[in-house]
Amino acid sequence: MLLASDFTVTNDETVLNEIKQAAQAAAKHYLPKVESQKKTFGFETEDVLDSATLGTPVKLYTLNDAAMQAYHSGQPVTSLIQPTGQWLVPVVIGGTNRAMIAISQTGDGKWTWTAFGMAPLARKWQNIQGWWPATEKFTPQLIIWPAAQGYFFPFHKFSRPI
Repeated sequence: MLLASDFTVTNDETVLNEIKQAAQAAAKHYLPKVESQKKTFGFETEDVLDSATLGTPVKLYTLNDAAMQAYHSGQPVTSLIQPTGQWLVPVVIGGTNRAMIAISQTGDGKWTWTAFGMAPLARKWQNIQGWWPATEKFTPQLIIWPAAQGYFFPFHKFSRPI
């Protein structure tokens, strides 16, 4: 299960740049390989893969069963989550998210790509950002709950600038 709620974006530009570089390496590796299987990876037949760009990296959090069992009414979702150490980077063509690239930190602290695809999640994430845009001070956060299946998206609107 994936959730979206509020969060603070990392201000560590070095980390974001390393994540973006890893995503660029993944795109360079994967995109030529999916040309003959576009639909399988979430692309449209008419998509020109050379025109693909990368969207804003999304930090992935997890919600574990122990946290859920300790939950009490009114408790903010952000108090129940912890980072997974993984980021997802949308692959965008023509303004539409087509796929996601998973980026994880290795034991030596470097960022590397670990997966490519996740088309339904890429499109759902774009919908979330459209429904709750940053221009209106919404800051969705992606949370995976391994014990559940499906998606739901609690959110909050901040009164402070993001």
